[in-house]
Formats: sequence, C-alpha cells, structure tokens
Amino acid sequence: MLALLAQLPDWTDLNEVLLWLVAGGASIIVAAVFAFLAENFEFWHKLHKNVKLLISLLLSALIGFGAYYLLALPDVITIIQPYWALFVTMLLAWLGSQYAYIKAKNSSYAHKAYLAAKK
Repeated sequence: MLALLAQLPDWTDLNEVLLWLVAGGASIIVAAVFAFLAENFEFWHKLHKNVKLLISLLLSALIGFGAYYLLALPDVITIIQPYWALFVTMLLAWLGSQYAYIKAKNSSYAHKAYLAAKK
C-alpha cells in the first residue's frame, strides 16, 4: 500500500497529474468512477458486461490521450496551473472537512456536546 501511495502524483501539480494519467492513472480513475456507479446506480447493473468493458476501455483511452495531448501544450498548462492548484486545494480541504465530520458524527461527539450544552 505504501508503494502505491509513493507513486501518486502531487495533485496540485497539473503536469505531474497529467503524466500520471498517461502512465495508467486514467484506468484507476475510470475504475473508481465505475465502482461508484456500480455501488449507487441500478442502470449500471443492467448493462451487459461487454458494454461495461468497452465503456471502461474507451473512457480510459480518452482520458489518457487527452492528458497526453494537453502535455504537448506547455503554454496552456502554464495558464491553467494556478487555477488547477487552487481547485485541488479547495477540493482536498472539502474532502478533509467531510472526513472529519463523519468521524465526529460516528463518535457521537457532536451529539454529546449538544446534550451537555442543553443541561
């Protein structure tokens, strides 16, 4: 598991993320999206397995080729980079807050504090 984490890109560096997508990260992203679909949407279960395979292959290839194409445009990456870093930082902050909220809720901390204040 640590070896996998060591291979993850610096998410705030667009160039590094694009390189990761080209090197196979696109397939990981597609697998995560499809896992979400399989877990939460009934229509996904109704698709034939070959259709799911074709969609995953095409989407992985499109993301990989798109990242490769964007890597050939360094001027565009330079323009997008500050906005990308801001977006990723905000997304990671939001995910961290959601994780902390779930932990607090599961530990009943918030409920205990509410009851203590009510007394």
